[in-house]
Amino acid sequence: MHPRNQPEKNNTNEPIFTRSELSRDQRLMNLLNIAEADAKNMLQRYETMYSDSTLADNLNLVEALYLTQIKHAKLLREAIYRFTGAYSSAQSAMYPIVPCGENGIDLLKNTFLMEMDNATYYRDLLLSIPDQELRDIFYEILTDKQAHCQILNYLLAKC
Repeated sequence: MHPRNQPEKNNTNEPIFTRSELSRDQRLMNLLNIAEADAKNMLQRYETMYSDSTLADNLNLVEALYLTQIKHAKLLREAIYRFTGAYSSAQSAMYPIVPCGENGIDLLKNTFLMEMDNATYYRDLLLSIPDQELRDIFYEILTDKQAHCQILNYLLAKC
């Protein structure tokens, strides 16, 4: 019998892992806190890029990167909530925001390299998460990071 013609199974779509089981995994919690701190650092870098005069012709692209990074911070906050059941990000204070102190082309190059590293980090994080809803969140961030790399590569080629 063809699978479409078979009667539906009783699928309740209950998560395979409960929140308490996930929150006991300290390694994943540390990875989420590192990701949240990194999202804040990248947000600061895009704020610096927005005020940089060398990128004045491309402010719309930098603004799009900045807004996407805000979305990432919110998605990570939601992932931590799904993971722990609380919006507390007190542990992310262990990973301070580092001022970039760069301008112009150096800022663009280093941000490009950081985004490439972030894409690899989110891919590895995606593969280590057992919950499908959390994997969807990290897949969205991963695809955005890849798009950021393309935009930053375009900006580097233009400068």
